Amino acid sequence: MNRIFLFILMLMTGFAANAQPVFETIAPERPVVVGESFVVQYLVDASQVNGFEIPSFYPFRAVEGPTEYPVKNQQRGVKNLVYTLTAITSGHFTLPRAVGQYKGRDVYSRAVAIDVLSSADAEQIEKLSLSNQKGPALKPGQNAESFVKDNVFIKAEINRQQCYVGQPVVATFKLYSALHVNALIEKNPAFYGFTALDMVNLADSISNTEIIRGKVFNVHVIRKVQLYPIQAGRFRIDPMELLTSVDPATVGHPEQKITEGVAADDSGKSQYKTRISSPELFVTVNPLPVAGQPEAFEGATGNFSIKADLSAPRLARNEEGQLIITIVGKGNFTQIAAPAIAWPKGIEGFDSSVTDKLDKKLSPVSGSRSFRYSFVSDTPGDYTIPSISFVFFDSDSNRYKTLSTQPLQVTVENRLKETAPKLATYSTEGESRSWWLIIAILLILASAIGILIWKNKKPEPSSGVVNVLPERKSSGAFLAAAREHLHDSGFYQYLQSGIWQFIGDRYNLAGSSMSKSNLLSVLTQRQTPEADQQELLQLLQETETGIYTIASLDHDREALLSRAEVLLGKLDESGKL
Repeated sequence: MNRIFLFILMLMTGFAANAQPVFETIAPERPVVVGESFVVQYLVDASQVNGFEIPSFYPFRAVEGPTEYPVKNQQRGVKNLVYTLTAITSGHFTLPRAVGQYKGRDVYSRAVAIDVLSSADAEQIEKLSLSNQKGPALKPGQNAESFVKDNVFIKAEINRQQCYVGQPVVATFKLYSALHVNALIEKNPAFYGFTALDMVNLADSISNTEIIRGKVFNVHVIRKVQLYPIQAGRFRIDPMELLTSVDPATVGHPEQKITEGVAADDSGKSQYKTRISSPELFVTVNPLPVAGQPEAFEGATGNFSIKADLSAPRLARNEEGQLIITIVGKGNFTQIAAPAIAWPKGIEGFDSSVTDKLDKKLSPVSGSRSFRYSFVSDTPGDYTIPSISFVFFDSDSNRYKTLSTQPLQVTVENRLKETAPKLATYSTEGESRSWWLIIAILLILASAIGILIWKNKKPEPSSGVVNVLPERKSSGAFLAAAREHLHDSGFYQYLQSGIWQFIGDRYNLAGSSMSKSNLLSVLTQRQTPEADQQELLQLLQETETGIYTIASLDHDREALLSRAEVLLGKLDESGKL
């Protein structure tokens, strides 16, 4: 890194002397491996170079960027734009030059050659480079604890220290070891204030080697997770803690065995055990701009498009239709709630079901979320479903965007849909009359038996209570199903359903009005404390994450359920309902 800054300083000095604009490409000088991600930087003086365009990165795939980083101690106007690329095929390639305009003529950045190795070639080179190297050994009189800590440690990194609410932060935890080590994960870091989506975990077994201070380290990616902040503030990412078992006298190539929840069997071996942890990290989350924020904004951040379709444009009376709304793009999909539909008079709409097709290995998450609404009508006619709006914050342009679909036309015809095919009649006219006679006799017998039972029934003494009203359902009763399924896969669904049933019962909300925006409006009208409002939204957010993602959530289910029980009880006792 120091070499890069020295290079930048020399570059800036030379350009200043010749009155030339800063326009440079910086890329790895070492070969990269297929599937490996690497960083490309573009230094450009935006005050002099206009119309700056990034070329196609083929045959590399861009997974993130551009991210702008400040260039320290340099003249004003110089930008450092950083892209993260992934090599998808082996060979010798050249990144094309970027182009811009300077004083009416084209100027270009430097073209950079990059060698990409196949996995097999990289493995062979690694074996050759390590064939004559041995791991360190404990010297006589050397402190064992210091020896282990010098040769086994954890690194934690984040791709940005500042972001907006809803903008992803990627956190990576790596174990470095120059010894034979068995490691047990004792504590995964907590991500309070974030929704967490795992990109890489222990089961993926991603590892490589690095040379640090002339020493070969085996590097294992323990966890890589993208974090979506749900509120503004300064948040701490807790350290990851490992219990390591090392033979200090080991000589040989560094190896690792990492487990989670099950300690390694070290019986019969001379092992030195110690606990290591990664450094704590801090992220400053900036609030989204208040100026220009539309009322319909519900927290979606990223870059999206929206479309709406009907399952069929013509329906029979009482035939169920389907309205499908699909949001495509990249961003914090877990924050995207079902859009409100203004159903025309004569059509009855129902709550939506959600289908996600997401690639959580990319940051931001890319893919689509579809909402499927069922609706029916028993009144023939032509209906127009109004355009549906979706608002999100585009962190690239730092402004809000509102997208709208085209209105949809649906025709309800004056006919009834046949629910089942007509069965062929094989009985003769005489057989049909016999069946009607049998049915009539059975009805007469049933009526006679009912009259006899009614006459013989003894009257019960009157209790003196008339029109007893049903007892109001307690707040805890709404969460009974969630507690019953605390350890089941459907826990988050039961918890979310219980919370929304409570909201519907206490706040008299139903159907399409069951949205977070309407809920916030009602809470504000009833003067519900701000802290309780935020806690309720936080609970709904965490249940949505559990339902719609295959994420490893970092809170205890019992604790989450207890928070919901406390909050619902508090709302009941406050008398604001």
